[in-house]
Amino acid sequence: MGAWDVNPWDNDSAADWFSLAFEGMSIDSKIERALKYKHDNYDEVRAAAYLLEVLGISYIWPGELDKLDGHIKKALEILKAMIDTNSDDKDMDFLELWDNDPEIISSVEKQIGRLEILLNSNPDY
Repeated sequence: MGAWDVNPWDNDSAADWFSLAFEGMSIDSKIERALKYKHDNYDEVRAAAYLLEVLGISYIWPGELDKLDGHIKKALEILKAMIDTNSDDKDMDFLELWDNDPEIISSVEKQIGRLEILLNSNPDY
């Protein structure tokens, strides 16, 4: 077994296991569908972003690695727009639906932060 770091996914055996565990899953098409922003699909966007947060590590990602960064960038774009109080986008009423609740803003900001860290930490594949 080759291990290159201490995380549960940072070794050959784990990387192989993740590959087998997700075999046959069409994650890229599901993520792409959720990230095609349509009015009021905020929950789908946040759910897809969450999967990117937890599975978006190159040794774990069950989809095509060359699409991963694009998915993360698209999720970041939408999440940031969802909490942008200066947005002119009339269709983006996420904050209005939540009455500008500071907790939801904080929750989305945490997602954004984790995705930004992930985007910057993934090795070049």
